[in-house]
Amino acid sequence: MYSTADLTAIIPTLGRDLPLLAAVAARIDAEGLALRIVWDGRTALSNEVRARLLGMARRVEVVEHARNRGLSAARNTGARDLPSALGMFIDDDIIPCEGFAEEVVRFHNQHSDPDTMLMGCVSWRTTPYASPLTEWFETQGNWSVFHTATAGQPLSNFMGGFTSFKASALAGIGFDEGFTRYGCEDVEFGYRFFRRGGCLIYWPRVHGAHHKPLDLATYCRDHRGAGLSRGILLHCTPMWLSTSTWSAARSCTACRTHN
Repeated sequence: MYSTADLTAIIPTLGRDLPLLAAVAARIDAEGLALRIVWDGRTALSNEVRARLLGMARRVEVVEHARNRGLSAARNTGARDLPSALGMFIDDDIIPCEGFAEEVVRFHNQHSDPDTMLMGCVSWRTTPYASPLTEWFETQGNWSVFHTATAGQPLSNFMGGFTSFKASALAGIGFDEGFTRYGCEDVEFGYRFFRRGGCLIYWPRVHGAHHKPLDLATYCRDHRGAGLSRGILLHCTPMWLSTSTWSAARSCTACRTHN
């Protein structure tokens, strides 16, 4: 049986908001978890900032990328040689709910298959950033899954920003590091993960508050970034333009590399 001693939280970060990162780390520390921060900033990690990161929790490890390599690379670095049986990716703007660690452990004890992962629920609703735009995004936009999916049921679309896994599940598969900008890395990873029999289960009892300002300009910027990432995805699997099946993705070099 797993316990919280078997769980390491992994936070990839650009270092844009250190006070918010400290708040995320404080919740992880309060749960008694080990923390691995992956610095993927656009600037080198200074000694001063490193000291701040190391002071954010009692059990914290800082891993630095020499340059910004993107979220896929940061997640791969975070999951590599994990010192525990369980891991959890937490974006640096998501503060988990109190007691989330015990719920994550409970999930893994109930779902023993190595390739079964947990996806928690993320929402703006309890944050100062809640607005009509965030509500639309959650209920009608890309995040509608959090309000339409059934608790305890498998999902068909992979999302990795608030997701827990058994370390062995990522031993032979990783995120495609060709995706260096916002978006689509989860879709591509999910194709390969689900194809090999993996399962992502929605577990809203693990809840996170999304502390990210969202205005129309930010939404449009992220949407454009996702469009560029989608171009990489379609280059990888061009037949997606003419078929509704996933079978054509076998032509993707990245898919063959990670299988």
